[in-house]
Amino acid sequence: MRDIFKKSIKGRFFAVLALAISWAAPAQDEVEGYFCHTYEMQDKLFEEQPHLKAEAEALQAEFNAMVKGLPDGEFERKDGEPYIIPVVFHVIHYNGPENISDEQIMNAVEEMTLDFNAENTDLPLVHPAFADIVGDVGVEFRLAQRDPQGNCTNGIVRTVSSTTFAGGENLKEVSPIWDRSSYLNIWVCKSIASGAAGYTYYPSSLNGSFGETNDGIVVRHDYVGGIGTSGPGRRHVLTHEVGHWINLPHVWGSSNEPGLPENCEMDDGVEDTPNTIGWTTCNIYGESCGSLDNVENFMEYAYCSKMFTEGQKTRMLAALNTNIAKRNSLWQEENLIATGVLGESLLCEAAFTANRRTVCVGQSVSFSDNSYSGVVNRNWIFDGGSPAGAVGQNPVITYNTPGEYAVALLVSDGQGNTQSSVKQAYIRVLDTAMTSLPYSEGFETVAPGMSPEGIPWFEFGLEDAPSTDTWKVTDVASFSGEHSIRIVETDMSGLPRTLSSETFDFSEFEVLPSVTFKYAAAAIIDDASASLTVWISKDCGETWNLRNEISGNALFTGGVYWDEYVPAEDDWKHAFVPLMSQNFLSSGFQLKFVFTSGNANAVYIDDILIEPTPVTDVSDWNDAKAGLRVYPNPTGGAVRVELPERVKDIGDVQVLDYTGRPANGFHNLGSDRQMLLLDLSGLAPGMYFVRVGDLVGRVMVAR
Repeated sequence: MRDIFKKSIKGRFFAVLALAISWAAPAQDEVEGYFCHTYEMQDKLFEEQPHLKAEAEALQAEFNAMVKGLPDGEFERKDGEPYIIPVVFHVIHYNGPENISDEQIMNAVEEMTLDFNAENTDLPLVHPAFADIVGDVGVEFRLAQRDPQGNCTNGIVRTVSSTTFAGGENLKEVSPIWDRSSYLNIWVCKSIASGAAGYTYYPSSLNGSFGETNDGIVVRHDYVGGIGTSGPGRRHVLTHEVGHWINLPHVWGSSNEPGLPENCEMDDGVEDTPNTIGWTTCNIYGESCGSLDNVENFMEYAYCSKMFTEGQKTRMLAALNTNIAKRNSLWQEENLIATGVLGESLLCEAAFTANRRTVCVGQSVSFSDNSYSGVVNRNWIFDGGSPAGAVGQNPVITYNTPGEYAVALLVSDGQGNTQSSVKQAYIRVLDTAMTSLPYSEGFETVAPGMSPEGIPWFEFGLEDAPSTDTWKVTDVASFSGEHSIRIVETDMSGLPRTLSSETFDFSEFEVLPSVTFKYAAAAIIDDASASLTVWISKDCGETWNLRNEISGNALFTGGVYWDEYVPAEDDWKHAFVPLMSQNFLSSGFQLKFVFTSGNANAVYIDDILIEPTPVTDVSDWNDAKAGLRVYPNPTGGAVRVELPERVKDIGDVQVLDYTGRPANGFHNLGSDRQMLLLDLSGLAPGMYFVRVGDLVGRVMVAR
């Protein structure tokens, strides 16, 4: 290794204050230990495809011999122009936080470009001993504006898939690679199966046919950029992975095990990076192999990374100028033209979203312009909205009249090019107190095969969902009557699907009404994970509270079916929805069911019943024929609990609060045959459940 201290220290970035800051322990905010699994994944690849190992090692040895001794500055663009790399992000999500915003992705591209051009804001704090060898690599990253077919794009592909929960090479099957000779592909997911924050492969491992479908970077969503689900302490992670992608090892060498003494004998192939054992803490005074370590290097694990060296710059630019894994084709002018990243941004599409699509009168909707690219002017039209038009990027519009309303957006780039988008019946505005009690719904008035429009229930889902991906009325099975409503997971794209109600008027009642329903479901495999949750709102959907979750064996009343599931009579179970608080006695009460897929066959709902008086005979969640009669109800003290005659052994008696936790302060006054007497005077007012074995009853304690 070349002794870096033979170079003079110019101190070009430093003042005394900056030095003091740089030597202090950095704020680690939300950062946890970052591990990239490039080497583990590469070893796994060689185990699975051993014929690739010899070729990769030969290519890497040839490359290392070529790079060795190259002078600093070799392969710099003579005209001073940067190497421009078109980028596409494949966001694999399940409608959770991993579906990161366009803004977060653009921030990640900006942060990478700053890092590769020595313009990152924390660079002035780099240790002065390394100031003279900071490498301005001169690489710029730009989101693609043309896809491989020449169509307009914003460089972001979004795909719904459960593979996001255990990402890896499987992501590349869900969202296939864009031609690696034209794009840097980055796959984003919720978590990586190996436990890594990110990984990629060296170019030498990707030179053959394997690379044609797998070349790129896999990264967790919370390590993308420095905003959104990520944070400032993680904004350099993609820079680290791109370093590997253009042939940089870790500064301690080609392993994922920093901190080992033997790493002093391992070389990273770069002359001006001191030998080091590797660091996971930001000790910028660290000396591990006889000299000061470059702890702040982007290829370290110390989480205070700020720089590449001149030697690393030379190595990366050499990689971009070889045909290994087609790296030398990415930045060619013809490719930049083909991918649309050379010149002005292309106005391709007008697009928008809303934070809510169903509101009540007097409520507001926040809209977001997601058009791309190069938008200069916007003109919104809001049918039924106040105001009826806007020109900003994120207008907030109030709706004061019930109905369904269209939204239109016209955008232009200031050069005479325009795009427009019109969505009919995009916003649904409900009145308050639309439905009175008592209320029962068996879906008898809706034709089979139809979504439940025209009654106080409607299917509210995501835009552009397949027509089969919805709740629909069916005459295949029912608990009573001829119809029920069901959702079939085998028809679904994996999206959570919501069945919502209109507003109910609870404002005239002093006692909380009861909400019950019947359900039946089956799985297609053992250990299926689908769930049916029930939510309530007191303010017409402004806020929602979870009140019941049925999942796993409790949901799959019909067991496992591979063919079409049609519930038998005994498969139907009874469930109720505890309202909990007097705050829900409003004129804007809403109820919604949310089905989250997870290897279910089909889920049926029938006989939704909302009554203005408390239930005095509430069945167990999973047994429509078993229940306890509790009276008087409400009570201020003692209650009688009437048991079915089939109960021979009373056993333990429990009183649970609305969250399902045991409630202290009640006394069992004894039993007389099939009757219990409980003293509840020691309990605070509210809703409680009496459980005897597998039987449940509900009681309201009032004062």
